[in-house]
This record gives sequence, C-alpha cells and structure tokens, in this order.
Amino acid sequence: MVSHEELGLLQRFDADGRLALSLYLDVSSPERRATVLHRVRDKLRAATSGAQNGGDDPLAPLSEDLEMLRLYFQTSAGRQARYVAVFTCASQLFWRVYSLDEPLNELVHVGRHFELAPLVRALREKETAGELDLEPDLLLQR
Repeated sequence: MVSHEELGLLQRFDADGRLALSLYLDVSSPERRATVLHRVRDKLRAATSGAQNGGDDPLAPLSEDLEMLRLYFQTSAGRQARYVAVFTCASQLFWRVYSLDEPLNELVHVGRHFELAPLVRALREKETAGELDLEPDLLLQR
C-alpha cells in the first residue's frame, strides 16, 4: 500500500500556488476502466464550474496531469490495478499511484495540498485490523 516515507511526503506536499490533483478511482471492471478519464473530467468540470473565467477551459491547468493519467491507464500496471489512489502535480513534476486493496468512494479533489482523508481512513482500518503498523503521527490529518 503506502510506506511511512511516502505518506509523510504526501502530507507535506505543497503545490506552491499551483494545482495538486488527488484521485481515488475504481477501475475494477472493463467498463469502469474504459470510462475512467471521462468520469474524472466530468467530476473536475463539476468541481470547477463556479471558478470559470469567461470562456476559459477550467481543465486547462490540469491538462498535463490528465495526459499522465491517460498514459498510466495504457500501461500494464494501469491495466492490472482494480482500485487506485493517484496524486499528481505536473507543474511540480510529482506523480504517485498506489494500488489499493479495497474499494474507496471515487473522489476527485483539486487544491494546494493532496486530499488524504480516504487514504488515511483506509490505513487506520488496516492498522486496527492488525495488517499494518504505522507511526501514530503519520495518521494525523492536516
């Protein structure tokens, strides 16, 4: 899942005035995999609909991130995963994908920091079940 070091890195990440994209995706079936990019774009458009400036495309600042996501799902790793958490900030050359054991509610979040609440909840559940041993401060929310 996610190492101590990786979780700490995600928690400390700051997009420095740019946009960081957090995605929790269900790609567990051929149908869900085939529509993943459409679902992400639709959720991003819905989330940014109030922030549109004139006729500007609200997804333009995330175009490189979306292209990396498209490329990822064309790789063998992207075709094998059933549930994934993706954290990307192309302008900072940051890209992480974690294959998840259990499904999480699909979530698309754009902000200065990554949205880690679903991942932290999943890690807490694994720790409670005795499947994982993390340092307590790594499971703190921002």
